[in-house]
Amino acid sequence: MIVDNSPCLQEMRLLSTELLALLQRRFPDIASLRFTLGTVRPGPEPTVSRIRSEVQQSPSHEELRVIEAMATSLPDPILGSCLRRLLTKDLLARRSRDSRRRPEERRPAEGEDS
Repeated sequence: MIVDNSPCLQEMRLLSTELLALLQRRFPDIASLRFTLGTVRPGPEPTVSRIRSEVQQSPSHEELRVIEAMATSLPDPILGSCLRRLLTKDLLARRSRDSRRRPEERRPAEGEDS
């Protein structure tokens, strides 16, 4: 993750173990977190047709509850807000990626029997 100022970088590095543990509870595939100082360059603007074809469903109330519980467990409200956005974007990206897979390639959702 790129952060734009040194104090935030130091704070993220100090909390990296705690953040990683929280993320791994929900997303066990995450192996590590790395923070660096820099500036994120804006990407190309998406076209209107791309936006319409990739309309994503909002997270369910249960998913929002889990995300909120993880974010509010952090003592710093700014970091909690960052974690909330990160988890929501990851959830929607995974959902979008899974919807593009063929049915036989899809993994069962959490809590489903395989």
